Amino acid sequence: MGRPKKISNEIIVNSSKEYFSVICHGDIKKMTYKNLAEYISSKININVADYDLKKCHELKEYITDIRNKNERTVLNSVIYFKRLDINNFLRMNDTESKLRNALIQLDNSYEEVCMSATKIYEENRRIRERNNKLLVANRKLKSEISEQHSTKNTSIKTESTLKKEIKALKNRIRVLLDIINTNVYPEIANELLAEKGLIKMNNSIISNSGKTNIMNDNESIISFINKREEVLNKTDKDTSDINRLMHDLINNIEEKE
Repeated sequence: MGRPKKISNEIIVNSSKEYFSVICHGDIKKMTYKNLAEYISSKININVADYDLKKCHELKEYITDIRNKNERTVLNSVIYFKRLDINNFLRMNDTESKLRNALIQLDNSYEEVCMSATKIYEENRRIRERNNKLLVANRKLKSEISEQHSTKNTSIKTESTLKKEIKALKNRIRVLLDIINTNVYPEIANELLAEKGLIKMNNSIISNSGKTNIMNDNESIISFINKREEVLNKTDKDTSDINRLMHDLINNIEEKE
């Protein structure tokens, strides 16, 4: 069950009409729920909140109606112009009382035109200010996009440079591997075979056939090194395992020679 209403809709609407005419002077933009609630509270000595007014359907209709009328008045006051027929005007207002009332109406019309022109001018000024802010934001956004493109291009150049460096390093590694396969492995083999008398004379140069066998069978030496590392990594190292691997390698090369 909802709470009882503090104030009737009729009082709200009538007070709103009075507030719009006396306080806002016909300017709907000055009319807010908060200010209207304070105005009504001061008149009837009851605390009325803005949400109490927002629940009033009749008040919403009244505000919508005066907004529509205000827009039509502004448009008609500025666009519509009718030249005054002086003779007809004097004939229709041939007494002082009629002339007074006619001049009052004419003065009110001029006031409406002036107010409408002022509103349009202010609205145009706000639109210009908004447009200038949007232009500044647009320029800033374009600058940020340009900076991002520049950063992206720099990243692309950096990536291209890195790819070239990686390619150069791969080529260098390939050359070094060729040197290892061609020179380092045979020299290791020379040291391993020296004790077996496979080195000719005293110049530490292996025989051509033995060297050819070693170069063509570098996988045996690589396998030997890998197996040797496995043995050394064991918790309980056994020297006999290493000696046995060395013996198998030498015998394999001797058989090929």
